[in-house]
Amino acid sequence: MIGCHQRELRSRSLLQDFDDIGYDCDFKVHDLIHDLALYVAKEEFVMVVSHTQIIPEQARHISIVENGSLGHDLFPKSKSVRTIIFPNLDNETLLDTWVSRYKYLRYLNLSGSSFDTLPNSIVKLEHLGVLYLNENIKIKRLPRSFFKLHNFGEEQLTSIETLSFHSCWSLESFPLHIFPNLESLIIVDCKMLNMSLNNKSPIPKLWMRHLFIQDFPGLLSLPGWIEGVAETLEILLIYELPNLQTLPECLTTMTHLKRLDIGGCAKLLNLPSDVTYITSLPFEDLP
Repeated sequence: MIGCHQRELRSRSLLQDFDDIGYDCDFKVHDLIHDLALYVAKEEFVMVVSHTQIIPEQARHISIVENGSLGHDLFPKSKSVRTIIFPNLDNETLLDTWVSRYKYLRYLNLSGSSFDTLPNSIVKLEHLGVLYLNENIKIKRLPRSFFKLHNFGEEQLTSIETLSFHSCWSLESFPLHIFPNLESLIIVDCKMLNMSLNNKSPIPKLWMRHLFIQDFPGLLSLPGWIEGVAETLEILLIYELPNLQTLPECLTTMTHLKRLDIGGCAKLLNLPSDVTYITSLPFEDLP
C-alpha cells in the first residue's frame, strides 16, 4: 500500500531527489505535501527538542531531536503511540516505560543507543514491526527473553518485518529463525557478528525479500541460511567483502531476484551464469 502511494506521488513530481537503494528509499517531499502532512497530522506527530514541556495525549509518532534530560512524565500515558525515534538513548528505565505504556508500538529506532543488550521487557511489544539498532557499538546479543517467548507461537517474533544492524561492533549473534516474517535484513560493519546467525538445521524457509550485507572483511562465502530465502528474495546487495570468493549455487534458483549489486569484492571468483531474470546487475571492483 505504501509503495502504491509512493509511486503515485513520484509520478506527479511530488517527491524530489528520489534515491531507491533497494530495501529502502530516500527522498524529499514537495512543500505542498509537507504542509498537507503537517495539517493532517496536527498533534499526532511531535518533534521533541530540549525545551519541549509536554507531548499531547493524541501523539502517535514521536521523534526526539534534542534529548537533553527527558523525564518519564513528558511522555503521554495514552496507548496510541505507534512510532518512537530516539537516537543515542542511554536510559534503559525510559525504554521500560515505553514498553509498559505503548503496547501497540510498531516502529522503534534506537540508533546510537548504548545498551549492552535490550531489556527483556521489549518482547512485550507484540506489534513491533521495525527495529533499528544502528551504531550501537556495545550491544552483544538480543535479550534472552527472545528465546523464552510464549505469546508468539513456537518461540517466534512474527511481527518483526525489518531489522537493521549498522556498526554494532560488539554484536556476536542473533537467532534469525525466530523472525519468520522478516522481509528486510540490513547488516553493515558488525565486526564480531557470526554470520551463521544461530542457524538451525535443516535450514528453515524464510520470507525475506531484501538482504543487504556490507563491510565483512573475513567473510569467504555467503552464509548457508541464504538458501532459506531462495524462493522470496528480490534484492541482494553485497558490498565491501574483500575476501568473498564464491556466490551460493542457490542464486540461480532465485526466480524472484530482481536486483543483485556487488561491489568491493575483489576476490570473487565466480559470477552467476544463469540469472537472466535479474533486471539490475551492477558489478564493481571485480577481478
